[in-house]
Amino acid sequence: MTDHGPPWRLKDLTPDAARVLLRKQPTLIVPVGGIAALGAHLPLGSDSIVVDRIADDVSAARRLVRAPVLEYSVYPAPHAQDGGVALRRKTLHRIMNELIDSWEDGAGIRQFIVLTVVSSDAQLEALSTVRTEHAQLTTYDILGLDHGPDLLTTDALERAGELATSLLLHIAPHLVKGDAAQPAPSASGDAFMRGARRASPERASDLYHSVLVRLEFEGKFPASQETLRGTLTRGTDGALDQLQLEVRHGGATETFRAAQRGNRIIVTLSSAQGSRGGKEMPGGPGVILLDEQLQALLLLVADLATTGGTHVTAVYPRSGQRANITARRVEGGPRGAVVELTGDLTGRMQLDANGRVDRMDLPQSGIIVTRLPA
Repeated sequence: MTDHGPPWRLKDLTPDAARVLLRKQPTLIVPVGGIAALGAHLPLGSDSIVVDRIADDVSAARRLVRAPVLEYSVYPAPHAQDGGVALRRKTLHRIMNELIDSWEDGAGIRQFIVLTVVSSDAQLEALSTVRTEHAQLTTYDILGLDHGPDLLTTDALERAGELATSLLLHIAPHLVKGDAAQPAPSASGDAFMRGARRASPERASDLYHSVLVRLEFEGKFPASQETLRGTLTRGTDGALDQLQLEVRHGGATETFRAAQRGNRIIVTLSSAQGSRGGKEMPGGPGVILLDEQLQALLLLVADLATTGGTHVTAVYPRSGQRANITARRVEGGPRGAVVELTGDLTGRMQLDANGRVDRMDLPQSGIIVTRLPA
């Protein structure tokens, strides 16, 4: 998870939330993983684990909906040994055609971003030749991106071994077992294992974030065209009573209202065509309302911060996502008190002498928010 908020996982969204998000941005990230014997030190599901995390981070950063991982891919025969499994090229092609057709026709998707870390020629051919009626489909081969001098190796198979091992060392180091110096399984070969031996925990994080940067540089991901206006209403006791969000996208405006009612949050959606229904979400004490694109709402978290740390649950009414956050106030800084955010959302807020937020840093996403002078 990144400072942009939680990813928008299709399987976690309600039908109403999915409809709203896909109508606003009809783009879907489709990660394709696999179950294969890559190396003696790697789990069979390495490809799925890596592409699942990358899909989460791209979803969170670009505010795009992502599909569940397709767990099977096209591998050379040896990869299907020792518990691995491989599809034929035609089988994967047929599966993807049916999935893409269903999403294009049923959900109105107009752009598909297919992510894979399986670089076999048959795999890439199956993914890049999927048919669409109106939508654009682009396949990104993570291992095939231009990683330049970030990798220590030069041979293609060695670089694949170095990068695959490094990515898993960053995402799930506890799953990297044993020693890459063990004899190579026939599926990977000596070159892959030579590259794997160049991977190290110290460089793993930098390599992972390099992958995300290269995806941003080489990928044509759509930017959000929406504008937001938020209004908070407090009750007579000072507690948050209602959050209203006006979302303008193109020439259309939608209004979300989220109101605390006891231990429930009531969310309604309306537009120029009238009310479009509503939903209920768990609420209660310690629950605050945020939005992934409206950073000013994080001022609510600063108000709640204590020196011992205050734990709150953030609810995002538009997507239905939730996040657990701890806000701890640290006194005595050279410029005044600081609020540190940890948990599902991390960052730092600098307070001025009057206790107002002067600057907000969300380092993982590269977002810095500063208060304009009065």
